[in-house]
Amino acid sequence: ILDVSADTTEQILPLTASQRDLFIDTLMNPQTQYNSFAYVLDIAREINVSVWHKALLALHAEQPLLRAKMVSCSASYAESAYQIIEKKRPIKLDIQDLSQEPLDDTILQKEIQDCIHWQYNLPKDSLVYNSILKVSNQRFISVLTVHHMLMDGIGAAVYLNRLCEIYDLLMA
Repeated sequence: ILDVSADTTEQILPLTASQRDLFIDTLMNPQTQYNSFAYVLDIAREINVSVWHKALLALHAEQPLLRAKMVSCSASYAESAYQIIEKKRPIKLDIQDLSQEPLDDTILQKEIQDCIHWQYNLPKDSLVYNSILKVSNQRFISVLTVHHMLMDGIGAAVYLNRLCEIYDLLMA
């Protein structure tokens, strides 16, 4: 009833009632920003972007839910949608070097907002997006954008904390 492969799928889970509502809302209103939220981390030191990406890979490897996608099911005897936890899922990391551009707070806020506002194409899109904005050699901004189906604000704070822990371990 679901178009999934045992070779690529780790687990199949039903949606909670809240997730189902958000899933339906995203399908019905793909342009809405209601279902997406972001955390912005202003980092006042140099970041090794390739190590940051490795930290993201490690975090997604240890947390299966971060590899989830949501898929519809049309069978009348089944749930309307499911979470598919994939064994491996590409991680989207957008990197923008703004260090050579004249930036004021208005322009920087617009760049951050552009990272935050995603229109999710379920089930194709990832539910987690990461962006790095290089403002200068000693200032980077990390933007985590997440669909509410996957986590809430507390979960995002835990995500960023763990990401920073892994990054520091890899840099040691």
